[in-house]
Amino acid sequence: MESSFLAHARSPMKAHGIWQFMPRTGRHYGLTANSIVDERSDPEKATRAAARYLSYLHELFNDWYLAMAAYNAGEGKILRAMQRTGAHDFWELSASGTIRPQTQNYVPAVIAATLIARNPGHYGFDVEYEEPLEYETVLLDR
Repeated sequence: MESSFLAHARSPMKAHGIWQFMPRTGRHYGLTANSIVDERSDPEKATRAAARYLSYLHELFNDWYLAMAAYNAGEGKILRAMQRTGAHDFWELSASGTIRPQTQNYVPAVIAATLIARNPGHYGFDVEYEEPLEYETVLLDR
C-alpha cells in the first residue's frame, strides 16, 4: 500500500521495497540487504517473506486486522497498546487513540483495496490484465 507497488520505494523510516520491510525485519525473514544487493526490492523474495511475516503475526494475534496493524506499526507497538488499553480487537484499539493515525488508516485501506481487487468492475475500474512476467534466475560466482 505505502509503496504504490514500486520495488525501490523507500520510506523516511528506512523501510524499503514493495512490502516496506525495515532492515532488521527483512533480515529476520531471510532478505539480504547490503551494499551489493537489497532483496527487499525483489518482488518474489519480498512477497514470500511478507507472507511468512503476516502468517507469524496472525498466529501471534489470532486476528487478521491486528496482524495488519502490527505489520504497519510493529508488533511491539500493537502489543503494548493492547496491554495499556485492554483492547482485544483492532477497532477497539483504533478508537482508543493509542496507535498512530497512519496505522488507524492502514487497516481500512487494506480492506478497501482487497474489496476492490476482488471485484474491480463493481467499483468502476476497467482492469486489463497482462500475462505474468517471465524471468530467469542467474547465479553468479564471485
